[in-house]
Amino acid sequence: MNSAATLALLASLFVNQTTTTEAPNETKIEQAIQQLSDRDFATRQAATVLLWEAGKDAAAALERAAGSSDREVAYRVRQILDKFKYGIFADTPPEVVRLINQYRDGDINIRREVLSQLQQRDALETVMTLLEAEPNEEFRQQLTTQLLRDVEKVVPRLILEQQYDRVQQLLRLGANTDDGMALYTTYLLLRKEAEPRIAELQRRADRNELEPRDAKLLAHLLRATGQLSAAKEAAETAGLDGLQKSVLFDLGEWSELSRIEDDPAAIAALSTYALIERLGFVAAYYRLAGNEAKFAATIDRMRELSDNDALRWHVAEALIINGRFDDGQQLMSKANESTAFRLLMAQARYREAFALIGLANTQADRSVWLEQMVKDVQSTDKPKRDRFEVGLQAARALARVGLSDEAQRFFRDLGDAVKEDEDGHKQRLRSLIGVESKSGQRDLALSHAAFALAQTANTYALSAAYPEHYQPASMWWEFLTHEFKSEQRTDTLARIDRLIYARGGKMPNEERDALADAGKRFGDPPDNDKRAKWLYESAET
Repeated sequence: MNSAATLALLASLFVNQTTTTEAPNETKIEQAIQQLSDRDFATRQAATVLLWEAGKDAAAALERAAGSSDREVAYRVRQILDKFKYGIFADTPPEVVRLINQYRDGDINIRREVLSQLQQRDALETVMTLLEAEPNEEFRQQLTTQLLRDVEKVVPRLILEQQYDRVQQLLRLGANTDDGMALYTTYLLLRKEAEPRIAELQRRADRNELEPRDAKLLAHLLRATGQLSAAKEAAETAGLDGLQKSVLFDLGEWSELSRIEDDPAAIAALSTYALIERLGFVAAYYRLAGNEAKFAATIDRMRELSDNDALRWHVAEALIINGRFDDGQQLMSKANESTAFRLLMAQARYREAFALIGLANTQADRSVWLEQMVKDVQSTDKPKRDRFEVGLQAARALARVGLSDEAQRFFRDLGDAVKEDEDGHKQRLRSLIGVESKSGQRDLALSHAAFALAQTANTYALSAAYPEHYQPASMWWEFLTHEFKSEQRTDTLARIDRLIYARGGKMPNEERDALADAGKRFGDPPDNDKRAKWLYESAET
C-alpha cells in the first residue's frame, strides 16, 4: 500500500470523530495508548483520535509504544507517527495535507514544486519537517540547496519576528554543505549559544551518540570559539580532512600540514594543473616550517613542470607566491610578456621592465619601437596582434614615469591602429579606454569612447570609460544623445563626466535645471520605465 493510500485509510478512521477541546495530559495519553488494544472497536477508535489530536505532546509516548507486540497497537501507533514525521497534525490545513501527500509520492521535480508552493503559503515549518524526513540524502541536499537560496529573504524576517527556533531549524537543515555549516556556526556564535551547544555535543560524543552532522558542527564550533586544539581533535575524529587542515593552518602547524599535503599517493592521483597548485602549498608549508631542503626540492619539482608552455604561467605564479620572485619572473616573461612587465613595474624596476619588452632608453628608439608595435597590432598574425596589451602597458608605464607626452602619443597611435577592428564589441578599443583613464589621459579616453559608441549600437565602451558608474553613465548617454542630437559625442561624454565626477567643475545649476526640464519630456508615455530610470539616476548624480 502506498503512502497516500495509507494516509487516506488512517484519515478515514478519524471521520466524524469528536474533537477534544482540551489538550490531554500525560496520564490521558498513556491511558489512550493502553486503550489501543481494547477489545471494543469504538474505544480503540476514540483512543486513536485522542493521540492524533494530542500531536507532538504524544510523540514520545507513541515512540515507546511503536515496538508493541500487539499488531494493531503497533500499526495504529506507526500510522500516527508517520503522519507526525511528515508534519501532518490534526490542525494542519487540508490544502497543506494535500501538498504533503504530493511531496511524499512525487519525484524530485514534484517535490521541488511542492516546497515552492509551501514556501509561498509561508508554511516554512512544514517545509523544514519534510526536509528532515526526506529519506533520499541526495534529494535532501538538492532540495535544501533550493530552500537556502531564499535564506536571505526568510531568515531576516524570522529574526525580526523573534522566531529563533525556526531560524535555527532552517540553518541546521542547511548545514549539510560547507557554506551552510558556516552560516549555522555563525548564528550560534552571535546568539551566544555556541558554548552551551558545545557542552551538549561533547556530552553526546562521550556517550558515542553523536551523528556525523553534529560531529561536524562540534568541530566547527570549537574552531569558531578559538578552542583550536580541541577543534583539531574533533575534526580528525569526524574525518573532516578539509577542516582539520584549516585548523592546522590556524595553529601554524606547518610541519604537520606539509606531511599531510606531500602525500605521494594523493599527489600521484592529481591532474597536472591540480598538481602545480598542490606543490605550491607544499612548498609554502615547508618554507614556513623552516625545512629548507624539502622546500628547495619542491621548488625543483615545480620547475620541471615549466617545460610545458601551457603550464609555465601556473608554475611562475606558484614560484612568485613562495618568494622565488626572480625565478617566477623569468618564467613569466616566457608565458605572458605583459604580466611579467607589470610585475617589474610594480616593483619599480623600470629599466628591467623596459628591457624585457625591448623598449629603449632614448625617445628616438622608443619611437621606432612604437612604429613596429603598431605594425604588429595591425598584423593578421595572432601572436603579433596579441602584443597590443604590451603596448598599452608600455604607454601606461611612460605616463607613470612622467613622460606624459610620449604616453599620449603611444595611446593615440595604438588607438588609430585598432579603430578598424571588426569585432562588434571593439574589445581592444575598450581595453585602451580603460588604461587611458587609469593613466590620467581622460580626454583621449573620452575621444576613443566617443568613436567606439559611434561605430556600434551597444554601449560597452561606456563600461570601460565608467567602470564603477556604468548604469548612470548609460542612462545619461541615452538621455543626452536623445536631447542633443547634433552635439559632438566627445562633448556629450564631457557632460556625463561633469555630472558624475564634477570633472572640469561642477555643472552649473542653470544647466542642471535645463536638463531637468528636458527630462520631463524623456520617454513616451512619461510614466514608462525609461523615465523612471532617468528620475532615479538623475537623483543619484
